[in-house]
Amino acid sequence: MNSINHMEMPKIYLLLLTVSLIGLTGCKKEKNKSAFIADDIYFQEFNPFPEITSIDSIHNFPGNPAPTIYPSDSSASYLLDIDGDANPDFKLTTKHWYQWVSNSSPGANNNFEIFIAGIDSTSEISGMTPVAEASILGTVVYAPGESIHVNAKWVNTSWLVRSGGSVYGTQYHLTGTYYIGLRIKKSALPNYCWLKVKVADNGYQNNLQIIAFGYNHSIGNDISAGQQE
Repeated sequence: MNSINHMEMPKIYLLLLTVSLIGLTGCKKEKNKSAFIADDIYFQEFNPFPEITSIDSIHNFPGNPAPTIYPSDSSASYLLDIDGDANPDFKLTTKHWYQWVSNSSPGANNNFEIFIAGIDSTSEISGMTPVAEASILGTVVYAPGESIHVNAKWVNTSWLVRSGGSVYGTQYHLTGTYYIGLRIKKSALPNYCWLKVKVADNGYQNNLQIIAFGYNHSIGNDISAGQQE
């Protein structure tokens, strides 16, 4: 009969324990891997860019210190379907109107707005603290690659431009090209999106171009501004 060397027993137990731990670790990694949902990005770049403006023409008449805008009161809108279900999710609007506030500064009598609104409560924009304690919410601008996620302040309407004498004190200006954060929440978790737009800096800031957007089909996953895949 073969005898067992009791000095070797701890080595055997140690080997069995090591093998068991390796097996458990492998199972844990597989579990995390299967729980991960990869990003599924739908990307669309417009060509040509949709351009939204409420102004037909601007005229400078001799003796008139401020330009005359035609028509004097107008708005224009564009409906945007982000998630591809053939139903619009957001409405982008440019608006201008004449309202007398000053003889000495007649340019202040012209007022301008550009804003984006969710079609219903399921569509929201990344906004910021109200301007001048009014209900006017400025839009948050994202840098390329910056993450758009749940920790943003999500609102149903957000302004890109608001200027003029009759809205003095609640003014907000975004000009140039930038990314906006969006989300659509039609289930327990939202789908995050980005929208790239351009606001013309021509002194009459009611010209808006829609350049591109990205939509993450993976529910609950963040999206980076400009992410295409």
